[in-house]
Amino acid sequence: MSIPEPIPKPPADTFALFVRAVEGHIVRRFGTSHTIGYTFDPPTKDGPGGHRWDTETIHALTDREVLAYRGEYDHEIRDGGLVACTREAWEKQVAERRKKHDAAKEKRRADEKRAAEAKDAPPPTKNLKSPAAPAEGG
Repeated sequence: MSIPEPIPKPPADTFALFVRAVEGHIVRRFGTSHTIGYTFDPPTKDGPGGHRWDTETIHALTDREVLAYRGEYDHEIRDGGLVACTREAWEKQVAERRKKHDAAKEKRRADEKRAAEAKDAPPPTKNLKSPAAPAEGG
């Protein structure tokens, strides 16, 4: 009797479902201790803290997650706890964020270059007027 080969698992970077959080609903990323689009800020000396929802970010769920928890995610979508999104919407969001990130990175590099050039530049010379020539005949 031969041992059957294990079922190959899909790579972790393949995605099967794309969702956004809905304000007022706390939904776990099933199989983890994380939530989808929700954070709780504890009280601080500056304020009371509170609940925050990020209803704009699209979260990509891996094939493995969806295979294991399809029923739970479908239930949350049906009950309005999550909004299903398209792969295209997620890809567009990723591209926009990458573009913003790259622009910020370029700006930071340019600022660092200017600061380094300013540090290495010779100090500015003062525009001193030459002393007045003595008056003639005097």
